Amino acid sequence: MIRDLRFALRMLVKYPAFSVAAVLTLGLGIGANSAIFSVVDAVMFNGLPYDNPDQVVAVYGTDMEDRFPVSEMERLRYIDETDVFASVAAYTTGAMTITGQGDADLVAAAFVNANLFSTLGRAPLRGRTFSPEEDAPGPSAVIVVSYGLWQRLGGTDDVVGSNIVVNGRTRTVIGVLPHDFRLPTDYQQGTASIYFPLGLNPSPDQRNIHYLNVVARLADDIGPAQAQTAMLTVSERLREEIGTLPPTFIAAVVPMQEQLFGDVSQTLIVLLAAVGLVLLIACVNVASLLLARGESRARELSIRTALGAGRKRLVRQLLTESVVLGVIGGGLGLLLAMWAVQGLVSLNPPGLPRIDEVLVDGRVIAFTFAVALLTSVVFGLAPAFQSAHVDTEQGLRDGSTRTTAGGQRLRLRRALVVTEVAVGLMLTVGAGLLIRSFAELQSVEPGFASERVMTMRTWLPGSRYPDKPAVRDFYNEALRRIRALPGVTNAGAISQLPMASSPGDWGVRLEGREEERLASGRRPWADWIVVTDGYFETMGIALRQGRFTNATDLETSTPTVVINENMALRYWPDGSALGSRFKLSSTIDTIYRTVVGIVGDVRHNGLDAQTRPQMFLPHGQFPATATFAMSTMSLALVTTGEPEAIMGTVRQAFQSIDPDVPIAQVSTMESVVKGSTSMRRLNVWLFSGFGLLALVLVTVGVYGVMAYTVSQRSREFGIRMALGASPQKVRREIVGQGITLAAIGIGAGVVGALALSRLLAGLLYGVGVHDPLTFVTVPFILAVVALLACYLPARQATTVDPATTLRDA
Repeated sequence: MIRDLRFALRMLVKYPAFSVAAVLTLGLGIGANSAIFSVVDAVMFNGLPYDNPDQVVAVYGTDMEDRFPVSEMERLRYIDETDVFASVAAYTTGAMTITGQGDADLVAAAFVNANLFSTLGRAPLRGRTFSPEEDAPGPSAVIVVSYGLWQRLGGTDDVVGSNIVVNGRTRTVIGVLPHDFRLPTDYQQGTASIYFPLGLNPSPDQRNIHYLNVVARLADDIGPAQAQTAMLTVSERLREEIGTLPPTFIAAVVPMQEQLFGDVSQTLIVLLAAVGLVLLIACVNVASLLLARGESRARELSIRTALGAGRKRLVRQLLTESVVLGVIGGGLGLLLAMWAVQGLVSLNPPGLPRIDEVLVDGRVIAFTFAVALLTSVVFGLAPAFQSAHVDTEQGLRDGSTRTTAGGQRLRLRRALVVTEVAVGLMLTVGAGLLIRSFAELQSVEPGFASERVMTMRTWLPGSRYPDKPAVRDFYNEALRRIRALPGVTNAGAISQLPMASSPGDWGVRLEGREEERLASGRRPWADWIVVTDGYFETMGIALRQGRFTNATDLETSTPTVVINENMALRYWPDGSALGSRFKLSSTIDTIYRTVVGIVGDVRHNGLDAQTRPQMFLPHGQFPATATFAMSTMSLALVTTGEPEAIMGTVRQAFQSIDPDVPIAQVSTMESVVKGSTSMRRLNVWLFSGFGLLALVLVTVGVYGVMAYTVSQRSREFGIRMALGASPQKVRREIVGQGITLAAIGIGAGVVGALALSRLLAGLLYGVGVHDPLTFVTVPFILAVVALLACYLPARQATTVDPATTLRDA
């Protein structure tokens, strides 16, 4: 084996052009696979940072169309009426303001049951977590902080027992969480920095208010399917008891890993399949190179056979050379993968969870070299067996490249050309479909104007702004000062910024139709959003009928509401929405509101998401018992110049009112829209890169096969032209042979693409999986590329003087 390895290395040095071409081809293919595998490994195969993560499940409600959180009463029923869970815990998220540590800072916060940490199976790094007594209704004086916030506070051991001013109140830190602790929702929303006791106080009035994220740990010997069966019984009881639940309502139990990463897993699997096709094309190219080199080594192999080397010995030597190539290519691929992963992590694409956990570790290295060894066999086995079939007498006599398997080798080379053309077409069709899909998505009108719009988020501390008038007065004054700034043409605020957050829905009771239900059995509903005057004008949202909210919509005036076209057409299809009245299905708000305006639909949850019924409640008329929903707002302002240029003066305007009110999530609306499509954009870039790489490899492969074929037949072409054959006829014959192979490959590729394109269905928007434009354009491009790859060798074959060719032959 050592002798074989030494000989293999000498052969690589002896043929540097071949070696460099093969190693680069394999390095690109293997590197792309390793880079994507590192992402797949981090997202899909790395367990969640919980004790026995397979036992942790998510519990939520669903009506077979939408998912929605759990109410306080439902959480208790899941605990009391089943024995499939070892523990059940709930939490919700929000934001809090930290002061006294420099500038006011808005941080992500979580409100959790005392048993949440034990349910997830994590203990604190320092101190302790909440006791059951601390998880009681009412204000809490104790908090637990994340590892990141602890480091920002100095990272000292005496943090436990220290005090921090949060939302204007002094809180005592009782614990610090480990650096890798995350709540399930942190993987989509960003890691929470501070934790409060949830302090639930269930009551019948809150049974229709769904806002809790519920996690549970399965009991011993209970699987998710058994838990789901048990929850069906509880769901049936809840439907009978709570008349507002739709007939299709069930409480779903889903493994947490699937709940968090199920959607993105499909994308990653498709990407892994795509880079697998790239590697297959690379293997085909290297196999073609090995076949060509095997023919040029006929004399060497004949001599070794004459000296007693058997066929198995020759195959072993040739496979050893392939393995050396594969290992070196794998090493190069690993370096390329490390570079690619660093670039991907630095980009930090929104929508790709666990990006900070993506790295080239031991598992990725093992995967890389396993792929390298596997590909060594894939691309080396057939050429090794073909090259071992040598005509010893012919090879010793004149060093000819003719062998006993010459016909088989020619058929194999042609089969390789057909294969790589077919695989290349399948991959480029996939890239074409995604490009077409993204183009369709970019043409979608979001329903608002994003040019020169700056957005930011703020939170008013409850201790300083405890009631509705205080909250309303702050935002009125803030908007007044912002509108007065030079370069600002208008400003407004909204509770849930489009494409940056998802509003919750609220049941509504239509006046005169209070008991009406939809076909699903659910009461009429709509997403609820709080807006100030000036918001619609700032965002350029179209007014279809009536008026926008304005400064006259106060507590002392008639309760009003603005709805979108979707809601108007859904619940008032006869066109009578304007002037109609409805109230919210909750004890939090019992008044009827008059529809004073209908606005155009906004793609609130993303360009690729369907519009939903929406109701916009005036900030000055929102229920006094729900001050929390008015305190956190996203401000939007439209400028005459670049929005970033006035950010400093906007901050000064805020600080002049209250320096302890933080500003966070500062961004242009164009960036928000772009971020909402980030995962689709990443898919397009990756698939386009893979498709381009496949196109290059196919071009090189076809060119290499045709160039080698021409070089082997140079004597024949010289004789034919000497006897009167025209160069044009010779070129047509050579190009015709190449195009015939390419046409067979394109035909096979189209069939394969039609079958495999279904895997992309979940990644497409506005384009069918069998999009005619893509399935016509891509084969045409590939045919043109193949034509050029065939024409160049054909042209070279007819530029040599026939007499010179005959003499050299």
